[in-house]
Amino acid sequence: MIERLTVTTDQIEFLDFPRKPIEESSTTGTGGVTYNRRITEWEPEHGAGATELNALEQHPDEFRRIVRDALERYTDPDLPRKNARRSEQWEDDIQARIKDRLCEAGVDDELDDLEAWIEDFNAAYAEVADVFERLRGLMDDESPLGTWESMVQDLLAETELPVAAVPEGEAALPDDPIYDSSRSYAENKARIDRYRVSE
Repeated sequence: MIERLTVTTDQIEFLDFPRKPIEESSTTGTGGVTYNRRITEWEPEHGAGATELNALEQHPDEFRRIVRDALERYTDPDLPRKNARRSEQWEDDIQARIKDRLCEAGVDDELDDLEAWIEDFNAAYAEVADVFERLRGLMDDESPLGTWESMVQDLLAETELPVAAVPEGEAALPDDPIYDSSRSYAENKARIDRYRVSE
């Protein structure tokens, strides 16, 4: 589907776009004749001259608004919520399938052995819990290790690091390019027109 968004009749009238005369084709044959016939049919219906597409470049804010409004018609503002709901459904489905598969394989029959192992593990951990607590105390923020780490972080935060510089290219640019972003719109337009005439 192709939808015309810019340089419509309403925009031309509202924004007062300039018109320029339509040049007749000097090409012989069917192509030139057809083009010239379109001119004779165009001007009685739309008025003398035509507006070029790049006329809208003089109104960048309006151009952005036109494109944004056109795209918003094809977007769904509720899509994030739909995606979140679909993600939750997917996770629930995965969990259900895993549970069903484990039950089918009889894995739940081994739960008694697992519970016995957990009891043994907890009993063994209780015997060394004091040792682990002591080790954690030796590694807290107040320990020599924690103090040293804090000191290093503070020093690094105060250190001015160099900013990476991107080298500039040394390739030679053309002396008079057809389009140059450093020129104004009018200058670029005039340069493009001169290029077309010289073709």
